[in-house]
Amino acid sequence: MIRFILDDEQEQKVRDWQKSHECPFRMKDGSRRGGSFGDIETYSFTPTSIGIVATVKCACGSEIDVTGEL
Repeated sequence: MIRFILDDEQEQKVRDWQKSHECPFRMKDGSRRGGSFGDIETYSFTPTSIGIVATVKCACGSEIDVTGEL
């Protein structure tokens, strides 16, 4: 089994971004206004030779890089 995990600092960055970026799929408190199948955000983890690049992309096109120290 392969697992990719966000640490506490990365998770907080995502939560702050969810609340702050303007998006038709989110309510003002950051909660989703879409489907229940995880179709609002895409979490991408890209293994590299120096670490894992982690990004989150919203259905509206906004994206945040939450990669920790490489």
